[in-house]
Amino acid sequence: MIWTAIWSVFYFNADNWVGVYRNGELITPTFNQEVLVSYWLLVALVIVLEIALSIYKWREEQWTVRLAVLNAAVQAISTVVFVVIFTDATLFNERFLVEINAIFGADFNMNWVIGGILLLVIVTALMDIVQGFQKARIQEAKRKI
Repeated sequence: MIWTAIWSVFYFNADNWVGVYRNGELITPTFNQEVLVSYWLLVALVIVLEIALSIYKWREEQWTVRLAVLNAAVQAISTVVFVVIFTDATLFNERFLVEINAIFGADFNMNWVIGGILLLVIVTALMDIVQGFQKARIQEAKRKI
């Protein structure tokens, strides 16, 4: 739940914290905050699902197949929401893109960065799903002994 809280605060304050800095001062934010805020309902859904899953994990005290399935569902929903937001063509502040091109050169391709981040998020979610089922299987085997 701590990560959920951290990411939630980060999400709703991204325009004040993430961007291009010069001499310790934010000169342009990375994200178009209006676009981020337009997805608030989906983000709120993910936050509620993450909190509910954490509470359910705490109540169960150990991994079960049902918990692994719920974890998989929450991971899938969270990943889809992330992909939807991150692939929005208006997500990045236009001034940020100009600054990035000035820093890295005109041939810098932001699509590679976005694709890499999306791949990382998807692989991480898949790993979490697999680990959940592995933990459930281990607990199931312990109960049979």
